[in-house]
Amino acid sequence: MRKKTFKFTGACVSDRGAVREINQDSILLKVIKGRKGSAAIGAIFDGVGGLERGELASGLLNAELSAWINDLEARMDISETEDEILYAHLKDEAEALNDALREFMDEYRINTGSTMSLVLLVGEKFFTLNAGDSRVYLLRDELLAITTDDTIIRERDGYYKSLLSNYMGRYDEPIFSETYGKAEEGDLFLFCSDGFYHMLNASDLTKLKNERLKPEEIEKELSVLIKAMIERGERDNISVGVIKVGS
Repeated sequence: MRKKTFKFTGACVSDRGAVREINQDSILLKVIKGRKGSAAIGAIFDGVGGLERGELASGLLNAELSAWINDLEARMDISETEDEILYAHLKDEAEALNDALREFMDEYRINTGSTMSLVLLVGEKFFTLNAGDSRVYLLRDELLAITTDDTIIRERDGYYKSLLSNYMGRYDEPIFSETYGKAEEGDLFLFCSDGFYHMLNASDLTKLKNERLKPEEIEKELSVLIKAMIERGERDNISVGVIKVGS
């Protein structure tokens, strides 16, 4: 039996940015309510640059995960499910997402892929699954990236570049990095594409962290932050979502 439950509030926003013609990001946030508590799932997918039609890969993963969450909500009360079991179901679904993407690639003979960063908040716990270089952050006393980028450094033409070493669709058997921990009241979880965190300062999140905001107000603040990233020189697609932990 869970000792404590939290309420979760949040929003997410995606923008193609000022330069790119197509938005290859796809983002979702879902709060699932049960009789005795709730859970929140946030996910960011970013189509891999240099491959074909990354927006198709990220969009497919988002649609498949959304359908799974809706089915989960319809057939079970998440507040009656153990935290680790719910996470195990989510991890199984992440593996199924990779299968679906690989099947799509085979059927349409397309070489594509997408990053994936997932965060699950349930009971007093948080869990993350990551493939690629999108990120999940936790803002508590300080801003910490709680996922690990799947990148390697290579020298090309006299310059060192960071290259993506893992993403959804690359392998038949997906590779995930995982983290977990205990959530606290007042925590702010942020999930975003690299287009957002390149220009991010911890001070940008002060209003989101400290003020009591409704979902529509959070969404408005995220749109303001995306505009700020563009003004700072970001050229990529930009997507960001937050989940606030309350009593």
